[in-house]
Amino acid sequence: MEMLPPLSRTEFHSPAERLLHGKGPARALDGGGPRAWAQLDTSVYWSTVAHHGRRSSSGTVRVGPHRFDSREIADWSTAPHWHRRHGVTWAAAPPAAAELALCLCHADPRVRKAALGQAAGRPEVLELVLIRCADTEEPVRDRARAVLTAELDAAVAAAADAAAADLVRALAPLALLVSPRRYGAWAWGLCLARLGSPPAALILELTDDADPGTRLAAVRAALAHGLLPADRVADLTADPDAGIRSAALRSGLLRTERTAGLLPRTAARCAPRTCSCAPTSRRPGPYLGSRSAPSARTAPC
Repeated sequence: MEMLPPLSRTEFHSPAERLLHGKGPARALDGGGPRAWAQLDTSVYWSTVAHHGRRSSSGTVRVGPHRFDSREIADWSTAPHWHRRHGVTWAAAPPAAAELALCLCHADPRVRKAALGQAAGRPEVLELVLIRCADTEEPVRDRARAVLTAELDAAVAAAADAAAADLVRALAPLALLVSPRRYGAWAWGLCLARLGSPPAALILELTDDADPGTRLAAVRAALAHGLLPADRVADLTADPDAGIRSAALRSGLLRTERTAGLLPRTAARCAPRTCSCAPTSRRPGPYLGSRSAPSARTAPC
């Protein structure tokens, strides 16, 4: 019998919706890179905000000539949430990978913190644990950092140093993407400490990444560690991205007369703005245990 080719992924469901329907993180993202993990975190957050804030949310989705209630596509009221007596409303114990990933990105910080208690020994959600290391809620952030450190220690104990280093290198691009956040530098510092030296080849490769946020973070790291020659830094002063131009001009690697006229103009173009390519961060919201709705998320450059 002739074997049919495997079905390609559909754009009908977003990665967050695939998680809600029970697909594991790997299948939900379908091979996405660091940017895909950051977008998944943001998407689940916004999808669970309405339920966490006890507000109803619905809309319509058009499929061909027909329109459907958005809750027929993904009913986020069925996602795990915080119960004042029983804690997180897990569907199973221990939770499946999809449910655990949802809770690690949840709008309620109590749910995120509880999910980190289930994340030990679950490599399929390690990237989301790394993102939680930059959480603006200190209890969530501290627990995530403890979990990530323990997981890397366990990798060293269970395998050769080379295998553990490979795990850190696999996490390094995401740590680099998260590093510009208010509390994001810790994960990148952990990667550098475990590797012993900056992964020069990886950083230089990411300076040409297609994602603007990843590329900007890589350029800043390359400049900080002196990985770019002066002529490459000079070329970056004409880059289309204002953030990269500013980083190159402020690096101190160019002659003063070259930067004197360019820096004020670049600074003016880099005025405070909302940047969709920058990794999002949660503003300090209610303390754990608060019943109020979460504060909005912004994407500062």
